[in-house]
Amino acid sequence: MASGEVVLNLWYVRDDEGVIYSLRAKAYVVEGSDEEKLAFLQGRAALDYLIAESFSVPERFHLVVGATRLPVGHVAMLQTLDSPIALFEDAVRVLEDRFPAQSDLSVPQDPLVCTTPLAQDAAGEIVPSNGGTSRD
Repeated sequence: MASGEVVLNLWYVRDDEGVIYSLRAKAYVVEGSDEEKLAFLQGRAALDYLIAESFSVPERFHLVVGATRLPVGHVAMLQTLDSPIALFEDAVRVLEDRFPAQSDLSVPQDPLVCTTPLAQDAAGEIVPSNGGTSRD
């Protein structure tokens, strides 16, 4: 079996007010040093969001305005999370559950990730904005 590691590209779609409307995630198996893996993820982040699986913002992150719970989050909450990928935990679990049983692969406890914000403009066009990387 190959010695590759499961790494993740994670995207969140936000508007100019910082409201997060949806998430996207894609897993890869990559070999090499952490630097090489990050370079791979950063290289793929600029395009793979177009084909990455889309996920809703988990209910536990929904905004509450008055008596109304909105199915969106806000970028400000990202600073309060214990983990850089906490917002994406449900999506990562779904991706991992879909790995073929024969592959014997899993997402590491401390996965290497590249998180990239996607900006949605008034016309609905989505484009990458500045990205970051982390090992959770």
